[in-house]
Amino acid sequence: MSNPLLDNTAMMDWKKLLTPKRLGKTKPEDLQFDRTPFQRDYDRLVFSSPFRRLKDKTQVFIFVYK
Repeated sequence: MSNPLLDNTAMMDWKKLLTPKRLGKTKPEDLQFDRTPFQRDYDRLVFSSPFRRLKDKTQVFIFVYK
C-alpha cells in the first residue's frame, strides 16, 4: 500500500498554484531593480498597523525568587 503523501503525482505544483495572476500581480516581479523578498516581507511586517501599535508598549516579566 503506497503512502499518498509521498506519491509525487499527489504533490501540489506550487509554480502553477502561486502564479503572479493568482497573487494579484499583472506581471512577474523583476528582482534586479527591486527589493529582495526578505526586504519586502520585513517592511510589510514592521510598517503594519498591529506591529506599530506595540511601539510604546513595554513587556514586563516578573522574576520570582524561591
